Amino acid sequence: MSVGLLGRAIWRELRGTFWRVSLFGLCLAVGVAAVFVVNALARSMDQAVRAEARDALAADIAVISRTSLPDAAREEIERIGPVAVTRLIRTPSLVSRRTVGIIPGRSSVVTLNIIDGRYPLAGQIAVFGIEAGGDLHGLLDRQSIVVSPELLQRLNVSPGDSVLLGGASFRIASVAVQEVRLPVEVFAPGPRVFISPEGIDRTRFEPSMFYEAQHQTLLLMPPDWSSSQLRRATRDLQASLKPLATVQVESYLDGQPLFRENLNQFTTFLGLVAMLSLVVGGVGVAQAVRAWIASRMGAIAVLKCLGMRSAEIVGIYAGQLLVIAMMSAAIGVALGYGALRIAPRVLGSVIPSRWLDPWQPMAAAEAVGMGLMVALAFSLPPLLALLRIPPATVLRREAEPLRIPLALNITCWLVMGGGLVFAATWQGGSWLLGGIFAAGLATVLVVFGVMSWLLARLMSRVAGSGAGFGLRYSMANVARPGAQTYSAMVSIGLGVLVVLGLTLVERGLGQQLDDALPRQAPSVWMFNISADTWPSLDRMLQREGATRTQAAPVILGRLISIKGVSAQELYARDPGSRGRQWALTRNQRLSHTEELPASNRLVAGQWWDDSGRPQISIEEGFARDIEVTVGDEIEVELEGRPVRLVVSSLREVDWRSFELNFMMLVNDAAMEGVRYQYLATAHLPSGVEQRVQDAVAAQYPGVLLFQTRAVLDQVGRVLEQLAQGLRLLGGFVVLAGLAILGAAVSATMVRRRREVALLKTLGMTRLGVVMVFSLEYALLAVVAFAVGAAGAAVMAWAIMTYGMELEPVWSPHIFATALLLTVALMVLAGLSASLPALRARPHRVLQDDAGG
Repeated sequence: MSVGLLGRAIWRELRGTFWRVSLFGLCLAVGVAAVFVVNALARSMDQAVRAEARDALAADIAVISRTSLPDAAREEIERIGPVAVTRLIRTPSLVSRRTVGIIPGRSSVVTLNIIDGRYPLAGQIAVFGIEAGGDLHGLLDRQSIVVSPELLQRLNVSPGDSVLLGGASFRIASVAVQEVRLPVEVFAPGPRVFISPEGIDRTRFEPSMFYEAQHQTLLLMPPDWSSSQLRRATRDLQASLKPLATVQVESYLDGQPLFRENLNQFTTFLGLVAMLSLVVGGVGVAQAVRAWIASRMGAIAVLKCLGMRSAEIVGIYAGQLLVIAMMSAAIGVALGYGALRIAPRVLGSVIPSRWLDPWQPMAAAEAVGMGLMVALAFSLPPLLALLRIPPATVLRREAEPLRIPLALNITCWLVMGGGLVFAATWQGGSWLLGGIFAAGLATVLVVFGVMSWLLARLMSRVAGSGAGFGLRYSMANVARPGAQTYSAMVSIGLGVLVVLGLTLVERGLGQQLDDALPRQAPSVWMFNISADTWPSLDRMLQREGATRTQAAPVILGRLISIKGVSAQELYARDPGSRGRQWALTRNQRLSHTEELPASNRLVAGQWWDDSGRPQISIEEGFARDIEVTVGDEIEVELEGRPVRLVVSSLREVDWRSFELNFMMLVNDAAMEGVRYQYLATAHLPSGVEQRVQDAVAAQYPGVLLFQTRAVLDQVGRVLEQLAQGLRLLGGFVVLAGLAILGAAVSATMVRRRREVALLKTLGMTRLGVVMVFSLEYALLAVVAFAVGAAGAAVMAWAIMTYGMELEPVWSPHIFATALLLTVALMVLAGLSASLPALRARPHRVLQDDAGG
């Protein structure tokens, strides 16, 4: 067959059958839209981070650590020869308005940026009073600071006004009206405040005890350097500083690597969720194509009688499918583009609107490619059925089907499975992830198949019982040969699995946050409290109605060695382990107590003995990360001097109690000669937290106070917006499922019309027919929900337990609501697809069947 003849045959066949397979196109379009939305978001954000990376980093290269850089690091920096170097310390603090009389001014937690040198070294920062790209440090002196506009709103102050910081008064010299901020910074403690080292010297801060301080050394390289030279310098610094486990090196060319790594992991998860909607669409494609080919058996038999080979007929119908799939994929991209246009309203406070660029041609190409791949893969089995249609079908419909070679059948299913694995690998970026996804999905589809078979068997047995006619007829419809039970189960069950599973995770996480504040939980946490300050601060808290306060001595320590092996060497052995990295590279808070805390339980060893040796008790999870047990020796740096400690016990800690708990506790012998500060908590009456924060900021400079509820509310708001995005994505799966259900019902429209005609002829009203059909769809919905809900519970349990290390939370009302919505949607979709049959006049249908 020539190409021209093949094209004309495809067009003629397509003209008469296009609208019959339009629902096939809708199934595919919804899945393509979901994949496009996720991929476009990921690409858009990645491009934006890379484009603004230099502004965000404010330098060509940044060397980041949790402590001041050691001399070895400074020597390596000098060796590569930067043009300029700026040192930056970033830490939370409190800023307040000046006190009026005896009433403290309103305060706010801020992110304090101590700038020593020119800033920014590279990129631009829009600050009122200087040109873009100018030197922010020029506005800072002993008396002046620069703030973010959010601080002006919180404190109701203006440029030129004075505020209190660390017990000293500072004039607001200018406002940083626009800064590049990553979405993760929505979790930042508060607005940014820029200050000079000379300004910090006027305060009562002790920089060595700053809470969660981050030290950055910013480097500006020669302007004539190429990208390759900058990358080489970054690699050289990374290699030379690798033994220093506490130091990280990145350039703006890396484009915020840590953020992009987390973004990639998150979008991979979302991408696989989107793949589910595409696979659901693929199941719909298979069902629609099977019904379509069944309706064209006579025409196909005629073509075979006229001498057309089976391969040519397969080519005609495959060409039609390809055309429809391409049109559907284009519609899906258009739907996804529309969804991206409204994304800023859903994710506006999490992702800057300027980062959401819907024009992503590569994401569109990927989505279209995956859509075509899935459509053709799932169409192979029904297309293979073309080979079984005998020419004798022209004379008699019951002619025996032709046999298909076993090798061809196996090849067809292998191609289908391979296409699914390849698509999942493409979306997940890993053959392992693709294989796991495909295996899990195959398992789910098999379970749905088994459940649909069991349901049909059960309905066939029960249909003859003494139930009413409507219920018996509905059950018989579910059990009849050729029923679309499996399609309905897959379409609705997978939608329930995804949407309900994500909802359970979101609600469980939200409830965990709410439950994280039990009645005995403290209202405020306070850091950087000196031993001289605590008694006075405690009395002030009592005057404000605090019912219970706790304080514990705290000192920052860093692991030097474990069982004689340096922490740097241990980190180099396994740098990919997040828990191990956190344990070996960060400063840790150690505390001292003679009594085992109430929320702790010994799981190994014993509490302090009388040997007089420096001893340490370690939380069991932390002990696993650093691979120590009772009797092992570790070396910790306390205030610049090494201290050897023997592990005396391991503890299980109830972190949900919100009591003062620590990973590491030491005995009296370990604390000899060590200067420490206090960490404290207090339980305050409702509504006085802000007043206490204002008083602390005014009376106790240097003390940092966090309101527990405010922090959790901030996290909760961000998670709620992310949950809205997840629900939007899950909605694509539901839409694809409803499209499949409609396609399945439409595929049996001829039989449905005959059923309705006969029932009406026998005296049943249209309302009675609607009730019978509604019972049928409701029965399918209940079983599909049961299987989907079980899968959702397993998915939520796995994500909460292994992904977030939280206990899953089950809410019966969520399951009940989901069941009602599932039944309602399935009945509504089924009846909507059945409307042509319900509207048909009985005598017309019977005349058509009789050939009149």
